Amino acid sequence: MLVNHLFQQIIGLFLMMGMGYLLVKLRILQSSDSRILSMLTIYIVFPCVNINAFMIEYTPEILKGFLTAVGICIVLHILLFFVGLILKKGFRLTDVERLSVICPNAGNMVIPLVTALFGSEWVIYASAFVSVQLFFLWIYARSVMSGQKGFDWKQIVTNMNLITVTIGLILFLLRIELPPVALDVLRSVSGMVGPISMIMIGMMIAAAPVSEIVRNKRIYIVSLLRLIAVPLMGAAVLKCAGFLLDIENEQTILTIILLALITPASSTVTQLAQLYDNEATYCSEINVMTTLLCIVTMPLVIAVFQ
Repeated sequence: MLVNHLFQQIIGLFLMMGMGYLLVKLRILQSSDSRILSMLTIYIVFPCVNINAFMIEYTPEILKGFLTAVGICIVLHILLFFVGLILKKGFRLTDVERLSVICPNAGNMVIPLVTALFGSEWVIYASAFVSVQLFFLWIYARSVMSGQKGFDWKQIVTNMNLITVTIGLILFLLRIELPPVALDVLRSVSGMVGPISMIMIGMMIAAAPVSEIVRNKRIYIVSLLRLIAVPLMGAAVLKCAGFLLDIENEQTILTIILLALITPASSTVTQLAQLYDNEATYCSEINVMTTLLCIVTMPLVIAVFQ
């Protein structure tokens, strides 16, 4: 049941992506216009999604589930770090390839999927993964891409995702209820996350040389590692965690974490590659290929996990 529903939701997201693709191909908009949607998503839509995720009735079980999800996500990212080092030697991965393999595009894809599959009240657990990944990206991934050691704390503490997750968590813990009009705005804007994210991705794909991408054999290796090898490793870890955990709705929480892990290569890695002039074109090509292939791989991995 879940696998079929997931497949249908991914098809829906791809149809939205097709709208963005057509906007560019019909010359109504340019691919570069996707930057406007990207800014709108980062500074308006995702903040509303993050705060709205915590606008649920406080219970000790939900808090325990959220903190457990954060702990599991930290463990997963530590494992991803070591998996990346192993795969780098085994497959002679470049820095761009390695980060593309171990960094999923959780923010853009998992939140609309979780909302559609389980309901908005479950997005809180997706936010746990996104928050942990934020530190991973701006500490480790940035260091790899730039070739510089050290942390960019400014990029972390001023990140809109982290700020709004913190605000949402504080409101949740203090059991502060927002006025009905504010809640309506949060819910309405949060509902835009799926369409706007997919249209944006479709617009970016429209500018990619797809015919050249599909002829690059190296991209298939990276894609299989990102979409099959790493997700199966994550599924095995989460299965083991399921035997050890004693929390309410553990199966659903673990499935949400797995959904975040099995998404395509991170768009943030592409942005870092552009920022530090490190194989940015190749990185975006990996992002395109993994996005196109995930329509098959995501339901497959969830089927194995189920």
